[in-house]
Amino acid sequence: MDLTILDNIHPVILSPLDPKSPFSTKYETSDEYSYEYSFNFDDDYKSLPSKTPLEYVPNTISSINKHQQLIRCQFIGSSDEIRNDFRIIVIDWCIRVYFEMKLNMETLTLGIYIFNSILRRKGIKRCHLQLFAATSLWIASKIEETSTPTLSDYITVCSDSYSAKEFYACEKYILRAMNYDVAFATHEFYVQLALGTFFASEKYQKAVEIVSLVSLFLDDLTDPQNIASAILNVSSSITHESESIWKLSFHINEPAVNDLIRQLSVIFKAQLTYKNGIIRQKVKAYNEKMSSNNIA
Repeated sequence: MDLTILDNIHPVILSPLDPKSPFSTKYETSDEYSYEYSFNFDDDYKSLPSKTPLEYVPNTISSINKHQQLIRCQFIGSSDEIRNDFRIIVIDWCIRVYFEMKLNMETLTLGIYIFNSILRRKGIKRCHLQLFAATSLWIASKIEETSTPTLSDYITVCSDSYSAKEFYACEKYILRAMNYDVAFATHEFYVQLALGTFFASEKYQKAVEIVSLVSLFLDDLTDPQNIASAILNVSSSITHESESIWKLSFHINEPAVNDLIRQLSVIFKAQLTYKNGIIRQKVKAYNEKMSSNNIA
């Protein structure tokens, strides 16, 4: 995996352009918690297929785009108290939980989407970051996982720092804040949609996995189509597999993709400098595995 190329990546745009209009809104939030809450999340949601039949894609994407624009309009905002360095630490922790609990990538991505949406609401304190992150993953796992991890599993990965009542209260806060609208398409959906259109080598798929993890550190994840395209571009560049052509069944915005590619490159390089960072550990493990395979 050639990471030196991160300084000079040339985008490969393979889709019609679709200029996006910025969305903004103001809303009020509530800090009210109630610990007298018992919640049963009906398992009515089903995971979106990783490989959708192409004949259904146009209508599906059109419907998803309308929903995604509504989500973006509702949750673009800012959090005055949470600094980005705290958020980076929590995202790193979420990725570790993803590996430790062997969650689906869709679960991790949706969990981070939910977490980011809540962070953009005022009133979230730093001392509650891990609780909100873990609860976001718990909610996402109920939607994406075939076998949902139990609440006790999430309490354990938090080193028993929070009680079941605190998890239920946090879940209630998140679901009400998002009007129970927590099942939506993330950039992982679009990545898998594109990967289903061509034969991807093992090396390329691994690069996509790592770059997808890097993408979770982006400040704004409300532009999933363009993020997916940027992930595919960066993965092609670092594996020198630019000849692998995927067919995008969704519209992108070229300037936005170019900007996201630059952001991903900067974040990737920054993550590689963190001695104990999960991204650096995974890249190192992958390179060592590839080196041993070459020697063998």
